[in-house]
Amino acid sequence: MAVGASAATTSYRDATAFAGAAGSLSREGFDTAGFGSVIGPERDFGAFTTHLRSSLSMPQFNFIGDQNSLNGSRLNGLNLQVGLLEGETFTFRFKQAITAFGAVFSGVNNGIWDGNNFRSLARRASLRVAGVVMGAEGTNAWLGQTRGRATRFFGIVSETPFYEVTFTGLFDTEGMGIDDVQWASASTPTPVPVPASGVLLLGAVAAAGFVARRKARG
Repeated sequence: MAVGASAATTSYRDATAFAGAAGSLSREGFDTAGFGSVIGPERDFGAFTTHLRSSLSMPQFNFIGDQNSLNGSRLNGLNLQVGLLEGETFTFRFKQAITAFGAVFSGVNNGIWDGNNFRSLARRASLRVAGVVMGAEGTNAWLGQTRGRATRFFGIVSETPFYEVTFTGLFDTEGMGIDDVQWASASTPTPVPVPASGVLLLGAVAAAGFVARRKARG
């Protein structure tokens, strides 16, 4: 189900609806990324690179984790374990323009942990896509507040091709798990190549026309 639209973008909480709107999707599940390896300050995953500006580090944050990691218990296999303080950022930067981005998230915007419980709910991270910061729940919403380490899908489809998806810490420590990243590449029309025989034929036709014009003038 689409949950909002703004600035030519539509956000989705349902992976099936997102896939239907996005079209052909590519995926990265991080299953060959190497457990325990770091994800910043920059790392290449083929179709995209990750860019991390964070003062947090292992053993809890900013590495390739698994289901035993802080925010990985409900994710499938290896995943990104990201941690940000206020104002710090984590970015997916694609090498080719895309028109859709989605992923499964765990523990995002889930309140403040006091060692025993999440003592209050809070939006602890913002999301910027195609130059637009996703709004509060009910508009063109990035994932809203929730308790615990809930696993939720979020996707965005944009009419304007873009290259970057950026998360920014808003308050205290925001830790999140990210898995099953999906994207749709922007389609670029390519000219239909003319076979060599076609080029020769066009040249012959042009030459014949030139000769005919000269005879007519003579």
